[in-house]
Amino acid sequence: MDKIKVRYKLNNEDWKPSPITALATSIDGTRVAASREDGSLELWFVSPGTIGWHCQLTIHGDPNRIVSSLIWCPGGSKLNGFPHGRLFSSNIDGSVSFWDLYNLKQTMVLESNGVSIWQMAVTLPKSDGGETNGVRIGNGYSKRFHGSDDHENSESDEDSDSDLPDVIKQSSLMDPRVAVAFDDGSVRIYTISDANEFIYLKSMSRVQGRVLSVAWSTDAKFIFSGSSDGVIRIWDAKSGIEAHHIPARLGAESGHELCIWSLLYLRSGTLVSGDSSGSIQFWDCQQGTPSQDPITKHKGDVHALAASPDHNMVFSAGSDGKSCTALRVRLNEDAVERVRRSKRTMELLESHRAAVGCSIAVDIFVVLRKLHHTGQSSLYIACLVAATPCYGAVAATRFAISYRVVLYKKSSSMIEKENWVYVDYQKKHTHDIRALTVAVPISQEDTLPDERIKRARHAEKPDVSNYHKWAHSGHPMLISAGDDTQLYAYPAKEFTGFKPHCICPVPQRTPIHVALNTSFNQSPMLLLQSSRWLEIRLLHLKNVRRTGDYAKAESVGRFKIKASRKIICSTLANSGVFFAYSDNEKPSLHKVERSEAGKITWSFGKMKLPERLPFAHSMIFSHDSSWLIIAGHDRRIY
Repeated sequence: MDKIKVRYKLNNEDWKPSPITALATSIDGTRVAASREDGSLELWFVSPGTIGWHCQLTIHGDPNRIVSSLIWCPGGSKLNGFPHGRLFSSNIDGSVSFWDLYNLKQTMVLESNGVSIWQMAVTLPKSDGGETNGVRIGNGYSKRFHGSDDHENSESDEDSDSDLPDVIKQSSLMDPRVAVAFDDGSVRIYTISDANEFIYLKSMSRVQGRVLSVAWSTDAKFIFSGSSDGVIRIWDAKSGIEAHHIPARLGAESGHELCIWSLLYLRSGTLVSGDSSGSIQFWDCQQGTPSQDPITKHKGDVHALAASPDHNMVFSAGSDGKSCTALRVRLNEDAVERVRRSKRTMELLESHRAAVGCSIAVDIFVVLRKLHHTGQSSLYIACLVAATPCYGAVAATRFAISYRVVLYKKSSSMIEKENWVYVDYQKKHTHDIRALTVAVPISQEDTLPDERIKRARHAEKPDVSNYHKWAHSGHPMLISAGDDTQLYAYPAKEFTGFKPHCICPVPQRTPIHVALNTSFNQSPMLLLQSSRWLEIRLLHLKNVRRTGDYAKAESVGRFKIKASRKIICSTLANSGVFFAYSDNEKPSLHKVERSEAGKITWSFGKMKLPERLPFAHSMIFSHDSSWLIIAGHDRRIY
């Protein structure tokens, strides 16, 4: 007898993969942590191959604590489960959590004082001539100072710091320092001990509005903060004094309230800001003034900024869904024009036209390659790349975009004037982009299957969607994520050259379980999972006559849990008599019962499980429905 394929259409089912709120790359660059709005955290393995990209682990945290930012700091060892660094998160409720990647736990290390945290930034203390960059204050002072108005003034903090013994000051030299941006307008500094404790250090003076973004200078001497009043402030990290007060409206259009959502400090000394007007602005930190006109290519808020490893390229993303506007550095027009008109440039242009068979160049990029360096004198050669409609030059053009064009002359200093210009954008996300990060894969690449090389009969267009053409070990890649729940990877050096790669088309497990031949008249049964409820449906196949017909469903019932909990996993027995689930506290087992006395009614009966069972990441019934197998978060099978 031929089998009949039956369809069942699910209407209005609440399957919503959770949006991604923050990204952070591990210390060694091999892992990317992604936090979701449902309180879970994923650790992705950065791979140059499509097969190697996978979610290494998932930690189901507190669903009532939405993560606002993630930071990695060094510490720990492989024995302690921190080979890639220690991971911390700031939460909207004002708390800070430590994520134990070995025991798969979320632990609160800084209690909430009722004020939301928007962002955190970490720096490693450096020693210059034996001077320390931070002072440790004991745990007893930590609880008293956190959220206290009596110690918001940085001057009073300095007075108290001077009374501490030199031994305590020296002990903070090796501890990372974290700048935390609070909703009440304050920036507070903490040190992270080896025991993963957040120890209060000092506070900057409270300002008007909310502090939305924070960043450190590369030498850890200054802290930059952006507020909801449209002002960027530069703080002296040691004294807590405000060094510069920069109204961001000086470089942007006036209008509604301006929020500084993101800050990025570059090694060249330039501060980059992204705000709610869609502007990317560049600031001279020494003068506290704009270094050039803003770039306004976004049509909405700029939520995230990132830089390539060499800090020669900046990426931005925001609410318009444009994934990562790229910017590059070049010389002033006079310097570029001198190189363009040189004899060597003309020779390169002619050879380029002859190579690609095209007589017209749309644009010319000049890239200076370093030949050698002797003392304060550097020699460079000008390499010309022309952007033409011919496909032969496309790869080279993309390579040129990512380079900083800097001119050195013998016995003279570098040209001080440099401009950042807009290059292009990629738009793959369908909703707001919330986070950007840059990672460098160092793992083994995928091997492609051996195929016979076919000789092309005519010139073919390059396959810009081929992930294998740009994803190589040691090549940095940009990763973006946001409200559409997706993760996309881009080549950092050839940003506009290839299409983004979707790391995981289905970001989270589909919450549907099927039992084909149940004890209820051999009818199929469905178990639908949401974050707050489970629903069971029984399918009726009596009226199905041919392949493609739709089956009708009978609702057995909906099982709800407490609002403070979140269902992590569930399973349905093949017999349909039992179903089980686990929330973020403990697992539960239930029995499905049907009463046929009069009108058919359904009910759920709770079964007793052994006490002190940990909550589970996954569970399944045996084939005969006699055993329930649980994978606990403590790395044990029950």
